[in-house]
Amino acid sequence: MKKKNLKNKEITVFFLIRLDIPLEYIKSENLKMLMKNPEIIDVYEITGGYDLLIKVKLHDIDRISEMLKLIKIIGGVKNVTTILSSMIIKENGKAYID
Repeated sequence: MKKKNLKNKEITVFFLIRLDIPLEYIKSENLKMLMKNPEIIDVYEITGGYDLLIKVKLHDIDRISEMLKLIKIIGGVKNVTTILSSMIIKENGKAYID
């Protein structure tokens, strides 16, 4: 299996967010501010135990704590689970397996 080397590369981080208020009560200007950040690649409203999934690409692992602060600014955030990708198997239609 050929792996995509993540050293000196972008770090893909997923934030699973649980809100304590319905998404429609989050101020739209707070969400728009979040969307303006170029490191935020995708934002999904999801089902299950969480309300939002945010995918970010970072060049510095130290940016994770800054992204958490930014996410919490939207308001109504009850809990955030952070997941770091350790290996990219397929991304944007491109497979990294032989």
